[in-house]
Amino acid sequence: MLVVLADRTGQMLSVLSGPEPQARLLQLRCHLSTELIGDCIYLASIDAFMTSMDKEMGIHGLLEDSPKAGYSQTIAINTFEPDMGMQIEVTISEQVMVDMNNNSVYVHTAMSYVPMITMEYTHIQVGEVVNIHYSMGGMMAAQVGGADSGSYQTRDATPNILEAIDSVIDSSDSGDEMIELPDTGDFNNDMPDNATTEITYNSAEGTQKMEMHLIDEDGTEMTMNIEIDENENLVSYSMHSSNGSDSMSMHYLVMWDDAIVIEVDDTLPRTSIPVW
Repeated sequence: MLVVLADRTGQMLSVLSGPEPQARLLQLRCHLSTELIGDCIYLASIDAFMTSMDKEMGIHGLLEDSPKAGYSQTIAINTFEPDMGMQIEVTISEQVMVDMNNNSVYVHTAMSYVPMITMEYTHIQVGEVVNIHYSMGGMMAAQVGGADSGSYQTRDATPNILEAIDSVIDSSDSGDEMIELPDTGDFNNDMPDNATTEITYNSAEGTQKMEMHLIDEDGTEMTMNIEIDENENLVSYSMHSSNGSDSMSMHYLVMWDDAIVIEVDDTLPRTSIPVW
């Protein structure tokens, strides 16, 4: 059996032969060109991968495609802070899951600014029942109420899960002001001339992944992976940059349908503390 791998313009990327070529993970480099022949697996163009990153991937945008959706994202930075005279590690994470059919939501936010402060907050809600988990610690915890942690159950008499999400996320955004994210503009604009690109097709999952790698003029090494589904919708992306002393990583993953599982714990202590 002959299989021709091509992009949607008919540009050939690779040819495979054998009894079951689709069953293998196909490592492709986008530099060949010929006419379209035989059975074809169409690979997305580089533009399709980059365009998938421009779509609205917050929870409101995802819910336009499915009533059960979610995402997780993490940013991690390791850098030298001259004002403090020390190396610092900052990690900010966020996970959101929503099931509109069951009027349920899961929101988890966390920030770690080692060694200064760590904060976590989780809001889980099914209908009117709400679970809250929280923790705070670190050297600066005393400035924002002191180190503490706990879990409790309360009720929301007028549940609005989208408002609950916005409230938790907006409250956690203030932590982002503590750090300055590195510039990733090389990947957000046109493809740099010195970038190397490799596209991988996973027949078992029906997904395609593009990996880009470059070293910029300042010597910073950057790698980005973008994974899309058969409809060219974003599945996940990751980015990593390092210049030898400082590093930054970003990860994002979309979740749909059966991946969304939201449950409350009815055994938690009950309080009358209002929901955010």
